[in-house]
Amino acid sequence: MKVASIGVSQSYNINKYATKPAFSAKEENVDENKMDKKKVCGLMAAAAVSAAIIGGAIAEHRVSGTMRRLRSAADSAQRELSGLTDNLSTKTKENEALQKELQIAKKSAQENNEKFLDLFEGDINPKEAREGLINKLKQEVDESSLDYNYMEVPATTKVQNAERDLTDAIMLPENVSTINRINMQEITTPQFHMGEDLHFELPMTNEVKITKESKDFKPVAQKATEVSADYADDISWNSDKIARDLMQNFYDGHGQTLDGVKMSFVKGQNGKYKVRIEGKTTFSPAKAILIGKSSKRDNAKAAGHYGEGLKISVLKLLKDYGTENVQIASDNWKTTWKFMTSEVEDEKVLSYSLDKTEKLDGNYIEFETKDEGLLQSLCKSVNRFYHSGNNDFKCPDFENDLMGIKILNPNEKGSIYIAGQKFEVDNDYEGLKGLSIFIKEKPPEKMEYFGGEKTVFDQSRDRISLNADNLGTLGEWLAKDSRLSNDDLAKIIKSMERYWSIHVKENNKNEVALLENLVNYSSYYPKGLKIKFPDNYLAYSNASEELVYDLENKGYKICKGDFARLGMPTIKDVIGNSRDHKPLELNDIEKKKIVIIKKALEKLSPRLMAEHFTPEELNTKIYMFNRNAENESKITNDALAEAIIDGGKSKGFWIDKNYLDTSSFANILGTTLHEMSHKVGGDESSVFSYKLTDVLKDVIDEFTNSPQTRTYMNSLQNVWNDLGVNTEKVA
Repeated sequence: MKVASIGVSQSYNINKYATKPAFSAKEENVDENKMDKKKVCGLMAAAAVSAAIIGGAIAEHRVSGTMRRLRSAADSAQRELSGLTDNLSTKTKENEALQKELQIAKKSAQENNEKFLDLFEGDINPKEAREGLINKLKQEVDESSLDYNYMEVPATTKVQNAERDLTDAIMLPENVSTINRINMQEITTPQFHMGEDLHFELPMTNEVKITKESKDFKPVAQKATEVSADYADDISWNSDKIARDLMQNFYDGHGQTLDGVKMSFVKGQNGKYKVRIEGKTTFSPAKAILIGKSSKRDNAKAAGHYGEGLKISVLKLLKDYGTENVQIASDNWKTTWKFMTSEVEDEKVLSYSLDKTEKLDGNYIEFETKDEGLLQSLCKSVNRFYHSGNNDFKCPDFENDLMGIKILNPNEKGSIYIAGQKFEVDNDYEGLKGLSIFIKEKPPEKMEYFGGEKTVFDQSRDRISLNADNLGTLGEWLAKDSRLSNDDLAKIIKSMERYWSIHVKENNKNEVALLENLVNYSSYYPKGLKIKFPDNYLAYSNASEELVYDLENKGYKICKGDFARLGMPTIKDVIGNSRDHKPLELNDIEKKKIVIIKKALEKLSPRLMAEHFTPEELNTKIYMFNRNAENESKITNDALAEAIIDGGKSKGFWIDKNYLDTSSFANILGTTLHEMSHKVGGDESSVFSYKLTDVLKDVIDEFTNSPQTRTYMNSLQNVWNDLGVNTEKVA
């Protein structure tokens, strides 16, 4: 049975597990006969073509070896054709015989059923008694009348008002796109080949903001710090994180772009590569030496924060990457980092020296390493930051001063950039699917949340990999930020339409987490975003899979339930009036069938009344409608039955005329129990599943343990069957 709404259900066929004779020989022979006929036709055609060729050849007196072979093939085809014709005739006769056997088997099955019933029930309910009961029930059904007005449907409280308040709603944008950076010349990641030198330079552009800082200082001879070499073991940075932090300093130094940065790897005689990265900005030596000395802390657009990343990178290079010293230079100074023995204990510690140098118009970091994995990471890091040739920023679907979003092909890998720096998602720098996001500044570390605080963004040095929870929190922050207007939010949500569907599952959990919080929190005060969606968009509310499938077949797009907050009608909104069927007059046979169902419920009531239904509910009221009538909703015209529930009580149910007229007693009784059980919830709810399971369990228990109930139900079925199938048509 097709489900049409909450409370619209699929009938339970109590007899569906009954054993029935099954003969497949007829169908198999029909298929084989079809195959034989095709083969016969093919051979006849082959024989005809062969005969024509041979006839033409003889007429022209050009019989050759080829002709003799064709004649032989034709004779062989004729013989095979004769054999297949005989086989077809034989199988046709066999099929006719099987048809007769099928009829005999059906009759025998019926007789055996009667014999089994007589044997199984005979001692308690002899055949004469059963026949007497059937006659008695026939008389009662003939003389009974319905104790309710089947043309007057009981009033029920509407599920919910289908009209939503869309005051101040904005229209959903038809499409979104930008041509920002449309003329971008994409720069691919530099390729490092083992054993070879590399020289790479990003083009200088007017996006670079060069700052010049120069301060007097006193040189410092090699000086031990209090940082033990062993401290590096407690920092779980791989080559990607080291490369990221080295490049980050040049990114921030150029005003949040890598444009103008140079990088070179030159292999020396010692087998090590001399790595040199250069930028255009100058800065004071304190920023290269003192942890916490940084101009980035108060700059939300800077990728760095505390100034400690460079120092930790130096420590890891010296401890884990075979580097003997790291040199950092700018303006008129150079500092050299290396390990030395501490005076406190015989332990290796990090140390530095600071020397005056010739004037340098810019800055650099330089070191040697044999680790080619680190060099690969440095190359990859070029496209892990914003620069004017990074394709992730070309023509986003939406962009304003705070953020941008770019929709990719569904299975294409995407990334998230925060303050211009690419972050891992689920430990993958390309951890998004089908989109890339860039947030142009660091989100706040904390934000208010129900009288307390919640973490928005971890600004620690380790730059943790993001997950669905982190992305959801970022979505909440973005939705609340005043720099995203309601029009902006509508465009962002529209751009992510691919992820609206309820069918978008676990493989897009990160993208969905971001979207859901954007949707939810943009609907809250003070934004109060409302959107006027197209009529064929519905937000999911509790509904069966079958109903969703039916709605989608009718052209509806079923979206996640959160969209109801923005004003999208729900499934319940649309089918909330589905109980407004037009009741039909019952003919004499239909009245008797309803009487039979009510008698069955009366017989089962001692078991069902104990835990499941009230006496009023068991005295059910059945109303008939025509699901194919013009006045019926096109959404629910597949409904065969629909519960009438009000305030958690069953007030009866609707049943389709054709279904009542043509279906079996077992089907209609099963449907009745199903619809009555909807008092606790819809098809999709677990509480309904449990209720229906318990109801059927008690009914089956009653059938199993009570021969009187079995005989009574079998007698009602006989009375039902004697009524026949009603073929009356209804407009």
